Amino acid sequence: MAPSDAISAIHVLSFLLLILPRAISAVDIPSHDDSVQVAMDQAARALAMTRAARRSDPRDDVARHGATQAWSDCDQLVSFAVAHLNRTAAAAVASPSDVATWLSAARTTVNTCLDGFAELGASPAPDFAAALANVSRLVTDALRRESTENGSASSTRVVTHDDGRMFPLDDMARPGDADVVVAKDGTGHFRTVGDAINAVAVARRSNGDGERIVVYVKAGVYNENVEVWTNNLVLIGDGIGRTVITGCRSVRQGYTTFSSATFAVNADGFVASGVTFRNTAGAGSSQAVALRASGDRLAFYRCSIEGHQDTLYAHTLRQFYRECVVAGTVDFIFGNAAAVLQRCSIRVRRPPFPGQPAVVTAQGRVDRFERTGFAIHGGRVTASARFGATAPFVAYLGRPWKEYSRVVYMEVYMDGTVDAAGWLAWDGTEFAQSTAFYGEYRNFGPGSGTSGRVRWGGYHVISDPGQASEFTAGDLVNAGSWLGSTGVPFTPGL
Repeated sequence: MAPSDAISAIHVLSFLLLILPRAISAVDIPSHDDSVQVAMDQAARALAMTRAARRSDPRDDVARHGATQAWSDCDQLVSFAVAHLNRTAAAAVASPSDVATWLSAARTTVNTCLDGFAELGASPAPDFAAALANVSRLVTDALRRESTENGSASSTRVVTHDDGRMFPLDDMARPGDADVVVAKDGTGHFRTVGDAINAVAVARRSNGDGERIVVYVKAGVYNENVEVWTNNLVLIGDGIGRTVITGCRSVRQGYTTFSSATFAVNADGFVASGVTFRNTAGAGSSQAVALRASGDRLAFYRCSIEGHQDTLYAHTLRQFYRECVVAGTVDFIFGNAAAVLQRCSIRVRRPPFPGQPAVVTAQGRVDRFERTGFAIHGGRVTASARFGATAPFVAYLGRPWKEYSRVVYMEVYMDGTVDAAGWLAWDGTEFAQSTAFYGEYRNFGPGSGTSGRVRWGGYHVISDPGQASEFTAGDLVNAGSWLGSTGVPFTPGL
């Protein structure tokens, strides 16, 4: 959902909350529905504060540059939170997994807003931070109640999402099959990906959501930063390394991690195939995202996501990656989505500083009731081809970014780059080592041995297929209810 959609739904509420401000402190909320409603009220109040802050002119104070970018991010992020909470409150029929997914996303987006200020050395207004803290607390309450009432967040009432038209992804793209064609040489409808996607968004605002719209991008290097706000969009390229969308934004340049993305998906039902998403900011540029995925029921097939630190931002909601390449150095698969990477090639690049370890994942689950986590199922974890089996560095499978970080590797080949300990402490501390959930199930290869792994309370060698199945596509992202209609092949179980 675009910010404009969320804005129109809350204009009146935001105005009333501005002229009748109220502080919600610690109170006993009698029901799940009340928790969600009050959280939505507080998120609307925070959104109104964001708009007011953005209207103030900071140009006379260079030190406030970071705050300007952070407020801009929060305009999007708090709008997302309002939309997720509204969807939760309004759903007449929804599975427990849907509800837990939407609530988890609402909490994640407000946390991302606050993270942006910290990244750029700025501070939000105290009343704004307090409003977002209330949203987090109330969402946590709703998640706890949802878990208590429905047990685990597994789907017991399957809601099918069928968005109609299925595009023949396995056959690759043909211009005649697409609704919109992008070509740098002028042989399509548009010369840039951004112009094509913006035109589709305008058409959708006039006609409403419907069947999938297919945008075919011919081979070429498209140097641009793109955001998708249109539901049910399909992006087809000519293959990895042939159709390339590239940018170079980074935190070092004054962007937040959230806003550094070369390609960002803020809508539901997005499908991509045969495209490379790249961030060329470089190994020493701090966080520099190639792909940020912030929508629900997203699928990527035979795509390449290339960068260094923070390459793939699996931000929120449910995502599936099949036969993709993900390359990076530090924390290069991160975020707080429920994401399954199936039969993907994870390629570890050398970190920029001597002796610095490479780390594949940094998953951001902050509460044990959140329905989020990463599952790497099948595929390979290897040093980038330029380093081969004798890479001059060691790699770790993940480290605990947040207290309840959750990552599982299943049936994955691991080369000798993976350190015997497997998992890395966060900045040398014992943070989250007992509350995180890190699991390995039937992996193989020279880096897969578990005898030398960390002895944390949160580390698990999984031997029970039943426990491993909780992290398959069929369970973690509810693939059976939506993924089949995308045309992307998938294995629902082990």
